[in-house]
Amino acid sequence: MAIKTELTNCICDRPPCHVVCTRCGFELMGRLQKVCPVHPKKLALMDHRECPNRSCKSIRLIEVSNDQISTK
Repeated sequence: MAIKTELTNCICDRPPCHVVCTRCGFELMGRLQKVCPVHPKKLALMDHRECPNRSCKSIRLIEVSNDQISTK
């Protein structure tokens, strides 16, 4: 049972989502860099910890699920 609990708490293979910088408004598809409770030393190199906008570089990023995005 412990293995099943660990797998449900693992966030390493979560799908990409819509990431928005709350400072400059830059948007991208990807993931925020988060610490996995099961694998705290594992680092996903393509996860974002700061805004990729060269003139911003803020750490105020949020993940927005595709359900929350309004289409116009």
